[in-house]
Amino acid sequence: MAEGVDPVTASAIRVGIAALCLIFTGFIPNPLLWMTTGIRPPLMAWISAVVTVFGIALITIAWN
Repeated sequence: MAEGVDPVTASAIRVGIAALCLIFTGFIPNPLLWMTTGIRPPLMAWISAVVTVFGIALITIAWN
């Protein structure tokens, strides 16, 4: 940020790159092992994922 880069733009770039990485990771069969074995992740893992997405959305919206 010392170079004068807009914080919202920098955050959007970081989140976009992370989203692309997660999308590409989804194509690898091993991260989705629970779909093939039928063993679902614990409830706390689902709650953590939802809270994470909600938090990123709040951060992104708050900077606009």
